[in-house]
Amino acid sequence: MSRPRPLLAALVLVFVALGGSWWASRYRGPEWVATRDGRAIDHDGIYVGLDGAGHARFVSSRRTADGPTIGDAGGASVLDGSGYWAEAF
Repeated sequence: MSRPRPLLAALVLVFVALGGSWWASRYRGPEWVATRDGRAIDHDGIYVGLDGAGHARFVSSRRTADGPTIGDAGGASVLDGSGYWAEAF
């Protein structure tokens, strides 16, 4: 098992999409929502630590779970390994 990256020690993680997201394309808020290079905040979560198996877990809101979860509905809530969030982050 690989050790979590030092960045994971932060309490709040922000996932940034390289392109525009569905939300960002429809949200017409303040300029701080998007960065200068056109990227926008796509998803955010809260890092909660290592689980019993040693995986770095986070809480986030999922459409498939209809709200916040640390469960694996709609993809594993881990930041290490080969899952969607581990690869995307």
